Amino acid sequence: MLGGFLALLSAATFALNQASTRRGVLTGTVLQALCITVPMGVPLFLLIAFAIGHAGDIFAFSATSVMWLSLAGVNHFLAGRFFNYWGVQAAGSNITGTVQQLDIVVSLGLAIWLLGEYLTPLRVAGIVLIIGSPLLTLRSDIKTARGQGTQKLKFTPQLGRGYFGAIMAGICYGLSPIFVRAGLQDASPGASMAAGAISYFAASVVLFVIVILLGRGKEAISTERTALPWFAFAGFSVGAAQVFRYAALAMVPVAVVAPILRTTLVFRLFFSWWLNRDHEVFSKGIVLTTFLSLLGALMLSVSTDLFLSLVPVPGWLEAIIRMRWP
Repeated sequence: MLGGFLALLSAATFALNQASTRRGVLTGTVLQALCITVPMGVPLFLLIAFAIGHAGDIFAFSATSVMWLSLAGVNHFLAGRFFNYWGVQAAGSNITGTVQQLDIVVSLGLAIWLLGEYLTPLRVAGIVLIIGSPLLTLRSDIKTARGQGTQKLKFTPQLGRGYFGAIMAGICYGLSPIFVRAGLQDASPGASMAAGAISYFAASVVLFVIVILLGRGKEAISTERTALPWFAFAGFSVGAAQVFRYAALAMVPVAVVAPILRTTLVFRLFFSWWLNRDHEVFSKGIVLTTFLSLLGALMLSVSTDLFLSLVPVPGWLEAIIRMRWP
């Protein structure tokens, strides 16, 4: 029960992070958002690791594990977050959110290739829904971006940049589980907090180096007062979401946590309406696409046995649903 609640709490705080980031990038830059949100993850994970008695595990990881965890951090917390924020700044989180569900498709593809996973009819249907559902609103999104829709926006969505950022973020986020799994081999559940601190620290170091090499230090420290609290809250909320996620995974199986985490799409609509209703695209198409994408993500996340235990079907249909490839 507690594990499922923590997973739901993680989904909600992930959505709150997206809405807070959207509010921040209205007046701030993506670099400023990264320079605030990425380093905040280090003390947060260290604090939790210390509280549960696993801070010392930071020094227990092998050099190979540290390498994989560092790669996971740079890929997820720096590259993935950059493309995520970049896309959200251009088009809003409602448009980019469903496209980012590509991450689960990438993770599944890599799992089939590297970890011996397989495709099922449910997973194929989920992939079709995730990839195809954003196309349902493409025409209306273009009309809205051109000012021809029924909703009058206070911003002009840059759809090309928004979709590209979401796709790239989805790819980066989809790669992360493979890197994390490689870094956490033979590690205890409690060590995951120490692992998160390592990942965040690596991302922070690389970000610092990039800022220095590009000569963008002045930009990084000159965040607008209107954007600073939103970026700070986004950093706290995404760090908390990761902590809730790790804690949930330590208590209940991935098959339970993964579907619950996908409800972040629904929470995102709520928080976007609450905080950014003048700076997000809202339409019947967006709502439909959100729920179809959620359905597709659930089909990819839920095991065949769990689905059949919840949805009684005739014997011939069950035989089809249980098919697998390769």
